[in-house]
Amino acid sequence: MKDKEKSPLSIYCLVMQDYIRGIARLFRSKIVVNSIEIAIHKLAINSIKGKSPEHVDEDNPFLSLTSLSPREYDSFQYVTDISYLVYATTMLDAFIHDSTNFLHMLHPKSIGPDQPLVLEDVLSAVSRSEIITNLACKKARDSSFQSFKDRVHYLRKKFDLALTLDDDTRKQIEHFSGIRNVIVHSQSSHSLAFDDKNGIIAKQISCPLHPTPLSEETFRMANRAYLTLAAEIFRVVTDQVLHASEEKSVLEILELVAHLIMSTYPHNVPIDNMSPEGVQKIKSEIEDTRLINKIAERGRQLACAAFSRHLQEHTQQTQQSPAGDVLKVAPEE
Repeated sequence: MKDKEKSPLSIYCLVMQDYIRGIARLFRSKIVVNSIEIAIHKLAINSIKGKSPEHVDEDNPFLSLTSLSPREYDSFQYVTDISYLVYATTMLDAFIHDSTNFLHMLHPKSIGPDQPLVLEDVLSAVSRSEIITNLACKKARDSSFQSFKDRVHYLRKKFDLALTLDDDTRKQIEHFSGIRNVIVHSQSSHSLAFDDKNGIIAKQISCPLHPTPLSEETFRMANRAYLTLAAEIFRVVTDQVLHASEEKSVLEILELVAHLIMSTYPHNVPIDNMSPEGVQKIKSEIEDTRLINKIAERGRQLACAAFSRHLQEHTQQTQQSPAGDVLKVAPEE
């Protein structure tokens, strides 16, 4: 099927699929980085154990990595972590931009009379379609300079979309996108100011090694909030604008997003090395009963079921183990 023959629904599904592919790309990248770190740790442990030289593969590509200094490894970890958040925020940014662009092109009158039409652009355009395309793109691009909160408000107001987000998700999106802006625009650990007595002065405002530190929990919660907003926009547009909420392609995409949301919960963690308090903290996060939208709730239910299976498997293994000092955690009824 040629692009021009695609229906508006199939085109918007492509927009959402591009976003999903971007997030999947992010998760796959994280898997690779985690695998490399595990390989380094295993190699280091084997070295500490004093394995005989014949058991050490001199061609092992990770062998040289064991000589990294703590400062080098720390720098790699820091840059990698902030890159994850920047990329995830950029993907949501692009999805909202593409969604806004799509809606303007679907309803050209929504571009509005306030959008200036430059004579030079009219004369250089080869068709009326190109003029509309350029105006819609410019309108979407102009709104992309606003905060996510304002852009969601724009979609609500301009296209009469009943977008709903729970307060926690809304606050998290504002918070994490704010962190992303700080990361992108400033990695300095000092703030400059002018002092009448001393001239220019520098005040330390953050850690020189980690100006904007991020935890694994921050990464997970940011992605969960971002996925929730993207899913809500997609759901509302396909329902209220395209009237296709029950289409198979729409339902499959929303279910896929729910599984991505599930992966943002720590449902498959190494319980062996975790305290009972740590396990309880995870249970509290996954079994939170506060209201969230439908797709986010589906993702949480999937995570809850997966974590319950994980606990049951761990309990069975520890009960069969001869070691008596292994942490045993029984799942709740």
